[in-house]
Amino acid sequence: MKIETLLEKMKHLGVKLPSVGTGVNGRILARDLETALGDFYFERKYEPGSIKGQHCQMRRSITPMKAYRYDKMKSVEQYSILEIDHNQWVAEEKFNGWRIVITYVPGDKLRFWSGNLSDVDFLPTDYTNHVVLGESGLGIVNWQDAWAIDSEAICMEQVETLDGLLSTNTLDAVGAILGSNSDRAKLLQHNGANLLFMCFDCILFSNPIDLGFATRPLSLTYSLEARRLHLKDAVGLHTTNLMVVEQVSVNKKRFLNLIWKQGKEGVVLKNVDKGYVSGGRLKTHAIKVKRSMSGEIGDNIDAFISGFIKTPEHTKRNLIGGLKLSVYTKEDREHHIATVTGIPEDMRLELTANKLEDGSLILDPAFMGKVVIVDGQELSNKHRKLMHAKIDWHTGIRKDKTRFDCVLDIKDLDEERF
Repeated sequence: MKIETLLEKMKHLGVKLPSVGTGVNGRILARDLETALGDFYFERKYEPGSIKGQHCQMRRSITPMKAYRYDKMKSVEQYSILEIDHNQWVAEEKFNGWRIVITYVPGDKLRFWSGNLSDVDFLPTDYTNHVVLGESGLGIVNWQDAWAIDSEAICMEQVETLDGLLSTNTLDAVGAILGSNSDRAKLLQHNGANLLFMCFDCILFSNPIDLGFATRPLSLTYSLEARRLHLKDAVGLHTTNLMVVEQVSVNKKRFLNLIWKQGKEGVVLKNVDKGYVSGGRLKTHAIKVKRSMSGEIGDNIDAFISGFIKTPEHTKRNLIGGLKLSVYTKEDREHHIATVTGIPEDMRLELTANKLEDGSLILDPAFMGKVVIVDGQELSNKHRKLMHAKIDWHTGIRKDKTRFDCVLDIKDLDEERF
């Protein structure tokens, strides 16, 4: 979110500015303001010292680690990582679901949190009451340490979505469950639409009461190989809904091709010697290899709806002509990344609000800021906009992302191969 918007919100709520930020030389960044706002809402949402509050603070202390793009690497780097066996790199299947962080506080049950922060209270969304665990899923063990599991929630069954259609992929299915109210979510799972949590990392904390979750998790410096040992122990003690993601260290390229033949997304390559970098996207740690990276169209990006345009063809039908899409740069500026006019007819009707009194058309305000997946074939040199951009309408509006997740470094815009 823009710093100006955050400052205005802080002024309205009476939230004090932090004295020092996380930027270079203590510079205050947008994320520091979001943390301050999160602290404000946290104090009003959770009782002091409560178990739920400890879970939330533990989740807030980490930001899920991201993966670097394979197609942005040199060919010699690609070969040495993907095609050489028995090196420090392993391959894991990349799942198309919702990023979920599972937390454990000693003596309590598991809790399930969104991978991103809410754009309302700047806190992670608690989905615990939406999740039905298996017979062995009581989630109570005598561990002395707290931990957080990084996972992807998927659902292999077809689920009726909120608009009355059947889901066509795991992303839609999970959205239909976690995007519902808790009663409907539980009913769907009791009727066979089981949520599976594909677990790929475990972050170990020391005693939450002593730490207060104010410091960095202890296992940030532990290697992935060591963290996987904790992961297997934690998953083994709990529920059949949690599954440890398989790792492949030999024939990784063959494994990737098999994933693609099955119509799945791709793989994530991980360095077993590296620690967990909260919020990081480093090519030394984790690399994503997706089908779209191997063809003429580059990797897709997340962008949010920031406006609309009129076109003669659709204006005479009282419909919007196209959507303006934007991202945020690392400098907290909003960047208009694309304009898309290819919109399915039913979606165009849904996007168009009723006419104003003066007869002008507007985009339905409910869609402003919503996130979609965008592909493009070319990036213009002058304005750094995607040309021939297309929205993945098959996926549609992403319920697991907010506009704050749509961040690109200006260097990424310059270096993209779309």
